[in-house]
Amino acid sequence: IKGPGLYLIGCLTTITNCDIVKNIIYAGAYSYGGGIYVSQGALTLDGCTLAANGMASVGIGDMKYGGGIYSANNVNLVIRNSTVRGNFIYGQTTQQGAGIYAGGGNILITNSIIDGNFGGTYRAYGGALHITGADSLVIARTTCTSNYTSGSTASGAVAFVTACANVRISDSAIIDNARVGSSDDLVFIGNSKSLIEYSNLRGGARHGINQSGYGILTVSNCLIVAQTNNGIQFDTGTGRFVNVTLSNNGGWGVSNLLGQVTVVNAIAWGNAGGGL
Repeated sequence: IKGPGLYLIGCLTTITNCDIVKNIIYAGAYSYGGGIYVSQGALTLDGCTLAANGMASVGIGDMKYGGGIYSANNVNLVIRNSTVRGNFIYGQTTQQGAGIYAGGGNILITNSIIDGNFGGTYRAYGGALHITGADSLVIARTTCTSNYTSGSTASGAVAFVTACANVRISDSAIIDNARVGSSDDLVFIGNSKSLIEYSNLRGGARHGINQSGYGILTVSNCLIVAQTNNGIQFDTGTGRFVNVTLSNNGGWGVSNLLGQVTVVNAIAWGNAGGGL
């Protein structure tokens, strides 16, 4: 089942000052895009509210993608001056991107609020965003709060990002996305080239940032505080952390497993496990 709210194929679409609300898929083993399903072409949302859309059915073998938006096949997706709130996905096998799922293309999110999106109940990846295979992902001047995933292998309360050529998160607030009973990273990044700068990451249920795979991660001029576990969990890849403050995290400020990490002009203070 695809796109009960809007179903767009190969279109150049701009939606301005509209509400897309309460479009819900109640059945179907494979479900895509409760609010909007878009494939190919381009979609711009400007001054819109995308809220309370999703998938509610639970069955063995079910797959759910994009409670608010499902975007695939190299769409140019722009979301500005908009609110993505309270979108959801429930399933028994895999759930990806309760707020937004994007496969390929270019994604730009600016001056927006991404709030209260949630995924569960088993393999949930990306409470707010699940982005894979994109040429570019840019999130700027955006607030992400109260998003979460739950389940035995949940990850990425705000963002689950894999295999993207260029990722940039800047001038944004990623705050208070922890939830009792959840155990997900705020931002999970795998096999991507990423820059996170001038942003505040606070209050996650596990790690603030979890880097995995062969990617390159740069974190610059950020405040990463009050994570339940490590501020930054660096499994593999190459990392550079410049002018970063890591404080009052439940584990280490930075925990490096098998990566190559450079730290410059950082403050690591009050972390329960240690600084670095």
